[in-house]
This record gives sequence, C-alpha cells and structure tokens, in this order.
Amino acid sequence: MNRSIRFFAFAALLLSTCNQQPEATPPGATTKQTVERAQQIEPMQVALPEHLLIVLRKEMRLIESGMGELLGHLAAGRAQKAAAVATNIKKSFILKQSLGQDDLKQLVGLLPPEFVKMDRQFHGNAGELAAAAGQNNFRTAIKIYSTMSEACVTCHAQYAAERFPALAQ
Repeated sequence: MNRSIRFFAFAALLLSTCNQQPEATPPGATTKQTVERAQQIEPMQVALPEHLLIVLRKEMRLIESGMGELLGHLAAGRAQKAAAVATNIKKSFILKQSLGQDDLKQLVGLLPPEFVKMDRQFHGNAGELAAAAGQNNFRTAIKIYSTMSEACVTCHAQYAAERFPALAQ
C-alpha cells in the first residue's frame, strides 16, 4: 500500500496537464480553500499498478528536491535561480511524459477529483511563485511557497496517510 500512496501523490502532478475538470471543488477556488476542503474528507487510499508507482515516485523525488532547492534560493535572495526552479516544478510532469495514453487514462480514472484539483493548483502556484521571484518580490514568493508546502502536507495526510502516518493525526 505504501507504493500505492506514493504513486497517487505523483499522479496528481500528471493530472494537472489533463483536460478533465473535477466537480468537487468550485471553479476559482484558491489552494487554501481546496486544502481546507480536502482536510474535511476522510483519508483515502488508491491502489495503483506498480509501473505507475515507479514513475510517480520519480516525479515526487524531483518535486521534493525542487522544493528544498527553491527554499534555499528564496532564503538567500537568489531571485532568478528561485524563478527557474519554480518554473521547473510548474512543468514537472514526468508522468505525462513517461506514460502512454492507456496508462494515462487508467490513472485519471483512479484519482479523486479533489486530488486532481490540488495538483493543478500546486503547479499553478509554482508558476505564480516563479513570476513573483522573477520580480524580486520575495514576500509574495515565500507566501506562495508556504501555500505549496501546506498543499504537500495536506495531500500526504489525505492520500498517503499510510506512508506518512504522523501527518494523518
């Protein structure tokens, strides 16, 4: 099950590039609203095939690394480097690049709408952070970083509680 949870988190990243519109969250909802809504839903697990889990794990490791690097750049005032890393996070869709159409359809069918919405917002926030950092607006960039971090924790608590049990409490 731990593998399934990890894959599920990465799958969300992929879905941000899909054209499906989830119905669970109202259009125009902010990341904070989506996180609050997800926190009201009982934690769930989604079983995913091993080949999808492998790709998902790879993408999650890249996002984790990017978030750490991003924080370092923001804290040191390296605006252009922060903007570049945030842009990479925004565009990090390894799942879509690595999976065929059948696998993508299977994945989309297994993911809850709230997860898809959180993922889309996460990547959208990364784009906003890149823009803020590119303008040397570190206050805004760090606020967006905080929102992205909260989304990570919420998603892990909601959809990967078995892997991150301390977050599910």
